[in-house]
Amino acid sequence: MSEEYTIGDLAKQLNITTRTIRYYDQKGLVKPSRVSESGYRLYSNEQIKQLKLIIFLMKNARKSPYFNVGMDRACRL
Repeated sequence: MSEEYTIGDLAKQLNITTRTIRYYDQKGLVKPSRVSESGYRLYSNEQIKQLKLIIFLMKNARKSPYFNVGMDRACRL
């Protein structure tokens, strides 16, 4: 069986908050591989890869000159 990580493990490993991971789960971007009987979200290496990609894209999107234009437009809607 592959290794599983709790939401706290992921947050520490990726230097993001547990709230961010829960938000991505709520939006359907990264779903846990399973939920334990006690209700803990458990993540596999596949979800770690997905989270790393999301973090990379978010950091690089903020550097783009088009990011702020899109955000300004979205705020006016």
